[in-house]
Amino acid sequence: MTMRRQIRPARIGTRRQFLLYVGAAAALPASARIAIAQNYPARPVRVIVGFAPGGPTDVFARLMAQKLGENLGGQFYVDNITGGTGNIATGQAAKATPEATRFTSLSAPMS
Repeated sequence: MTMRRQIRPARIGTRRQFLLYVGAAAALPASARIAIAQNYPARPVRVIVGFAPGGPTDVFARLMAQKLGENLGGQFYVDNITGGTGNIATGQAAKATPEATRFTSLSAPMS
């Protein structure tokens, strides 16, 4: 004979806890609207490429910057910093201030 486990509804607790949960659930959509309303990017975004202009990494970064600019409505520009197999460009991106609007486009060797 198998015994069936009886499933009981989850207990919320007191009325105060219930009202707290309902209020928190009602506030979630409002907080999502606030997060969406922020404008990004507020300043031009610098895309740092660690390789010479005209290469595959540069072409990819330029296409990506163009699409990001179209979709986000901001200005994205590509800055080629050659040397050190991308280490110099990565170092400049790492030393950027936290509020700076820049990122690095890198590639890895395929061997």
